Amino acid sequence: MLVELKEVVAYYRTPGRIPTKALDGAELTLSEGEVVGLLGPNGAGKTTLMRVMLGLMHADSGRVSVLGLDPAKHRHSVVRKCGALLDGQRELPPRWTPLDLLRFVGASYGLSELMIRHRAAVLLERFGLAEHKNAVINSFSRGMKQKLSLILALLHEPQLLILDEPTLGLDIEATREMLDLIRSFASSGCAVLISSHQLSVIEQIAHKVVVIHRGKTIFQDGPEALIRRVGRGKVELEFDTFTTQFAGALPDTVSVTGHRVTVPLDRDSLVLVLDLARRFGARLIDVSRSLDFENAYLALLEERTDPHVNLP
Repeated sequence: MLVELKEVVAYYRTPGRIPTKALDGAELTLSEGEVVGLLGPNGAGKTTLMRVMLGLMHADSGRVSVLGLDPAKHRHSVVRKCGALLDGQRELPPRWTPLDLLRFVGASYGLSELMIRHRAAVLLERFGLAEHKNAVINSFSRGMKQKLSLILALLHEPQLLILDEPTLGLDIEATREMLDLIRSFASSGCAVLISSHQLSVIEQIAHKVVVIHRGKTIFQDGPEALIRRVGRGKVELEFDTFTTQFAGALPDTVSVTGHRVTVPLDRDSLVLVLDLARRFGARLIDVSRSLDFENAYLALLEERTDPHVNLP
């Protein structure tokens, strides 16, 4: 186990103010070659958890082990073995070139000039930035800057990658490329913790999902397990005909593509759509069911927010 957090409690302390509890029983495990998706609403404690893992903030209680070390006592050793892309670290020196920046960062990790040149060449080529190695960073697109930020995190061959919103602001193609790169590094044995508000990103890439709510880990398992646990999904109904009157009568909770209607997987919604179909003369010709990761995640948060729900 490369990372283990157990019942971690951490407070933010500001002079003159009452301490604020940021983590309240957070738990997480991460193994070699595993990609773990970290989810939770704003203010849930995701960034705090990552800062505690890197030793940038100390836990008040609980167990924190990262690469066999306590980050609170061995912060420099942990940081040298990790690659991190945290929110706020994307501002790159605009007048520098990628090679300038890679030499500077590599030297800070104690890498030799020869090693820096070799690693820089390999990574720039792999990320499609080799031909831009001497261009000023100010001329880069957002996607290119994101790639360069990840190269910086990977330069010293870390055992653990901690990524906060690595696909933020990227278009569909750039996002796909970024996820492919992250997968390739995980397949080589590197462990990856990735936090994102883009649920589709986590669903595509994560072997395991950790959900934090109000500083506490409320779920830790595979994406499919989350869907099975909450039981949320959708049904796609295909009809032989589809009139504008039928479409106009459908509730806002459904979506329409051609002759297909996607309906939330609950009895009331299905009965309503099928009644409308009969009323407007649309015959059902096909039914397919799929589970919905996004709805399952949102339902899990609703359980924890609604005081009338009996939690498991």
